[in-house]
Amino acid sequence: MGKLYRHLWHEITSFANLLLAFRKAARGKRSRAGAAGFEFKLEENLVTLRWELLDGIYRPSRVATPALSCTTPNVA
Repeated sequence: MGKLYRHLWHEITSFANLLLAFRKAARGKRSRAGAAGFEFKLEENLVTLRWELLDGIYRPSRVATPALSCTTPNVA
């Protein structure tokens, strides 16, 4: 039988934990538009995120991935 964790969801979705997660995720990316925009209204965004997580209505957005191109010729 697995280990039982009580109140884990409330610890995960605590404001302090979400703030720590943002700081870790934004490390080295603060100049990028997405991180800078989120940080501009950080407290409001974290409160909204926490509310959506606790209510079960949070839906993550798609992550934009850049198209990769090979600029080096294949050498056989």
